[in-house]
Amino acid sequence: MSEEPHFLYFPRSTELVQKGIDMTEHHLRRPAVEAATGLSRSSLYAMMDAGEFPRPIRIGKRAVAWPESTVNAWLSQRPIAIPVVG
Repeated sequence: MSEEPHFLYFPRSTELVQKGIDMTEHHLRRPAVEAATGLSRSSLYAMMDAGEFPRPIRIGKRAVAWPESTVNAWLSQRPIAIPVVG
């Protein structure tokens, strides 16, 4: 019995350019976003629903990712915790 080969869907660069997606920028998948922000999966989605965190972009038929610059911009707008000495 031979199995059919499995192929991953990679959009053509022209498809991505038409959608305004810059593939030269690094894109982060959800686990990387969780690691970078310290937020859990449920917190990320709750914050997206509340408009407090940027939504990802579609990079394939069933795949999304966040542009790294978008995540970095969100992080730079967060308050910085200053340790209290005392």
